[in-house]
Amino acid sequence: MLNSLKSFDAYPKTLDDFREKWVPGACISVTSFIVILVIIIGELSMYQTVHMTHHLMVDTDVVGTMDINLNITFHKIPCALMHLEALDSFGDSVASVERSLHKTRLTENGVILDTTKEKLGPDGHPIHSIKKDEEHLAIINAPDYCGSCGGAEEHKGQCCNTCDDVREAYQKRGWAFKLAGDIEQCATERAEAKEAMTSKEGCMMHGIVKVSKVQGALYFRGYSFREGNNIPDEKLFDISHTINTLSFGKNFPGLINPLDERVHSRLDSGLFQFHIKVVPTRFQNIKGAIVETNQFSVTEHFSNQRENGLPPGVYFSYDLSPIKVHMTESLQHKSLIHFFTSLCAAVGGVFTVAGLLDSVLYHGHRRFRGKLD
Repeated sequence: MLNSLKSFDAYPKTLDDFREKWVPGACISVTSFIVILVIIIGELSMYQTVHMTHHLMVDTDVVGTMDINLNITFHKIPCALMHLEALDSFGDSVASVERSLHKTRLTENGVILDTTKEKLGPDGHPIHSIKKDEEHLAIINAPDYCGSCGGAEEHKGQCCNTCDDVREAYQKRGWAFKLAGDIEQCATERAEAKEAMTSKEGCMMHGIVKVSKVQGALYFRGYSFREGNNIPDEKLFDISHTINTLSFGKNFPGLINPLDERVHSRLDSGLFQFHIKVVPTRFQNIKGAIVETNQFSVTEHFSNQRENGLPPGVYFSYDLSPIKVHMTESLQHKSLIHFFTSLCAAVGGVFTVAGLLDSVLYHGHRRFRGKLD
């Protein structure tokens, strides 16, 4: 039975007495083993390498909201004077845009002055007061107090007991809101802003702004009280700033945000404008987890206030692309069997080529010696 099985041996052996070993053959063998080792390492590295494939499709998911993650440092403007407005293409102002933002007071050298994160009210000032107005507080803290909304009430009897409430009521009506004036609920905020105008502090504004998935804009600007109005004064506002982070949606490996860590500083006052094209993106990692987010490209422009009369500020306008990018991570080898098949083919090829080279050299050497003899 075993003798019959031997007839199926595809690798017949020769006796050691009939084998001849020589130095060139040894060199070829050592070289072959080195090449095989390099191939094994390369194939293993390629097997573990993640490749990214891109597909473009029309974006049909046009309903909903998206998050704008921002962290911007204004080096020369105190927090009490900074304000953010958000507006979309429908003309709707995001009334609660600043409620989700925080600000951190900075010294003139950019060092954090107060580690406590302060929420911004709709008037762009911290909720706590720098300067208290006792008479004002006594009025608005009365148990039966019902403040006027300045004619912006949605229904009869509506109360606006804080400056935040008045600001939101104005925004819902689409009216311009001015901190300066005789709105009694904003007396403390006005005191804060006037005091901050003489300060040399800076401000870091950071947080997440939730907006509709339509064309829109974010506008950072400051308050002053020249001539009794909240009109920016170029002599008071140095709009130099650093965009620490600006992104639209969640992050994923390999995402590049072109405005991160960008410093913008000029000696003249004016309006920094950033026109952003947002590209919806669907990212799927190697494990199958999906992230719905966005990438963007940007162009920049600066308008000098003296030439164009535009108020100082930082203006981001964004528009969404109708094309959605699908990014998928995948491996070079689709399965472990595919990896071993490729590896065996490479190793077998090296052995075959080495054997042919050894055979050519050996028989050539024998013929050359035969002619010499």
